[in-house]
Amino acid sequence: MTDRALVIASQILGLNGCHNDADLAVDVLKSRGFAVTSLRADTASRAGVLEAFEALIAATEPGDGAVFYYSGHGGRATTDLPGAPPELRFLMPTDVEESGPEDFRGILADELSVLLWRLTLRSPNVTAILDCCYSSRMARGEEGPRARGWEADWPVAAVTRRWQDAADAFGRLAAAFPDAPWNDANPDAVRVVACGSLELAMEGWSRELRRRHGYLTAALLPILRDDPYVTWAEAIDRARPPIMARNPLQRPEATGPADRLAFTTAVRLSERPHPVRVDKVTGQAWIDGARVHGIRTGDELLLSAAGRLPDAAAHIVRVSRLEGSAAALTAPSGVTIEGVAHPWRSTGQDICVRVATVDDAAVATLTSIPGVRVVTEGDEAAIVTVSAGYLLHDGAGLLLHRDPLLGLDRLRRSVDGLATSARLRSLGNEPGDLDAPVELRLGGAAGPVTDGAVLHPGDRIRIALASGPDASATVYASVLDVGLAGRVTILNDAEPAGMALAPGSSRAIGERPGGLDPGLELFWPEAVPADTARCETLVAVFSDAPQDLRRLARDGVNERDGPGAGGTLAALLRSGTREFRTATETARFAIRQVTFVLCPGGTVCACGT
Repeated sequence: MTDRALVIASQILGLNGCHNDADLAVDVLKSRGFAVTSLRADTASRAGVLEAFEALIAATEPGDGAVFYYSGHGGRATTDLPGAPPELRFLMPTDVEESGPEDFRGILADELSVLLWRLTLRSPNVTAILDCCYSSRMARGEEGPRARGWEADWPVAAVTRRWQDAADAFGRLAAAFPDAPWNDANPDAVRVVACGSLELAMEGWSRELRRRHGYLTAALLPILRDDPYVTWAEAIDRARPPIMARNPLQRPEATGPADRLAFTTAVRLSERPHPVRVDKVTGQAWIDGARVHGIRTGDELLLSAAGRLPDAAAHIVRVSRLEGSAAALTAPSGVTIEGVAHPWRSTGQDICVRVATVDDAAVATLTSIPGVRVVTEGDEAAIVTVSAGYLLHDGAGLLLHRDPLLGLDRLRRSVDGLATSARLRSLGNEPGDLDAPVELRLGGAAGPVTDGAVLHPGDRIRIALASGPDASATVYASVLDVGLAGRVTILNDAEPAGMALAPGSSRAIGERPGGLDPGLELFWPEAVPADTARCETLVAVFSDAPQDLRRLARDGVNERDGPGAGGTLAALLRSGTREFRTATETARFAIRQVTFVLCPGGTVCACGT
């Protein structure tokens, strides 16, 4: 096996840290055993980058590792083609300023998606690292920080043709590989981005490296160099705080299978902690989204550094009060609250689980789940009952899985998933929540999908999120699929902090490159008995600030790596921090949800088919 990397530095239009970024990337990748091709100056033109990427695809064999690294400007351009998005994002090679009416020299995000799909068809061990952004709302002098985004009047017709070519190329791929998991987020490619779609990626002087660098590169690459066993999720969790300390408008993300060890396909699943936000003025520490995550006053959590697990000396913090959707944290005198917080003890143990067999180990294991209360006798209603052999039954007594669970760890994870599912289904809007004209729209072959609609495995549903024209500001939307038997999947994996919705706009979940929205295919989990119809819920969480809800993801009873409603979207990912806000600016939420009936078909079908 051979690991290969393509490193691009496009140091144009006022940037002067990209070559330093490329030098560092080459050194780190070579230290990890990669054969590196590096392009800069004239060789980093559109034609040069595409030719080198084609060579990378051709050389990659099954099991090989492949990395695409880009440092430079990103840009945005409008389109005029019916059905195309009003705005397209792109990378800016060194010859982008030579674009003409018939020849756009940028590399569209959709073009890059097609290249990455082709690369992952050769080997699943693919990583893309993009130290750029697509917004130029702020730029500073040459000696100070500078935004890595650029806007200009690009040739609309030429840009549109590039987009149409990318759409056609994707269509040919989808036709040639009909069983491939084609979605808006490539399930085999780890994608590390410097910031969100509406945020700013910056470059500036690095005191640690003694050179000018992109903030993402300066924070992330030393971690990858020094820790060969770090996962992408852990690495970005560690890199995020120093980046956001310098630029609160830059929130880096790792999407796709981010629980992989860096540059491998080996996976290490880790506990998903809550990021701690510290108000710079008051010093008060907060956890955002407390209600969504089931956090209550009096709960206790363990502190650790980002990307680390708490050890025996970990400090305990307590939730002193809830303010809006945020939880205020207090700690013993002398303890600094920072990093991330891991759930430990909950005062709101209102999710009832019944253990109907004499098993002290099972009782002890389930009692340790924050937010769960275990009963062994009486008639109190419970969301799940554990019977002999670690078999789980829902509130109606139906078996949730065909085979006994293997071990206490699997039992704990399964019940935790069922409790999380119950909590999410019970979410509603409360006084003081975000008052915005937002919608969750579902459509199927027969028209709109509303509460109580009957669907079947193999059916496709189209999911759209909309913000009304009367909205006062951009909102950020995430969609959680609360599936059968406790599986919770985040469907907006490509934008884990929420899909940005400007007033009057709508966006689709699962839209393919080229704008095609075929919908997401429903499936019946193999582990769940197909003995009756069961409910599935889609929960949309709209917020007035970016919010990463991936720590709510659960893999379900007796499921390990199976797909959710999207078929292949990664479910077990980690959360991180978001931009700093003051104590009076805690994020507000609006909840929308639709519950439909998923019928396995056959003699038990609810609609008689």
